Amino acid sequence: MIKYFKNSTSTLSIIIMMLLSGWLFTYQIITENAFILYTAYIFLNNILIVVLIMEHLDNKKIYSLIDSFILALNNILMFAFIYNAYGIYDSNKLLIKNDFMISLYFSIVTWTTLGYGDFTPTENTRIFASIEALLGYIYTAIIIGLLLNYLQRKK
Repeated sequence: MIKYFKNSTSTLSIIIMMLLSGWLFTYQIITENAFILYTAYIFLNNILIVVLIMEHLDNKKIYSLIDSFILALNNILMFAFIYNAYGIYDSNKLLIKNDFMISLYFSIVTWTTLGYGDFTPTENTRIFASIEALLGYIYTAIIIGLLLNYLQRKK
């Protein structure tokens, strides 16, 4: 694992994105401008995956797969921060805010598009839930594609 961090030029980018998500979570930014900030973060995070894939696609190393997986987890956490800050509804339509474990659970269920229905997004977070579900599909395809590419090239 240490070799990965020494050889990957994308490590700094991933660390910056994770620090930014930690900062957003710590300060629980809830303002009108926060939607722009969260959207910009998600956009940058997902542009980064395209750059990372192109960076490592031609070699037999597993870096792009690891990077993609880390960025997928980072996206799940970022959406959990958003749900934690803005809230989600439980099955009784009660607003749940500032419960990170429930927000993380909702984010994972939304990312995988499993959708149990025990929690639903608020009016303010519906667009984020939609984006998260689409990104979940995209990242699943990317990670499976990279894994198959890695296994094929390894032969």
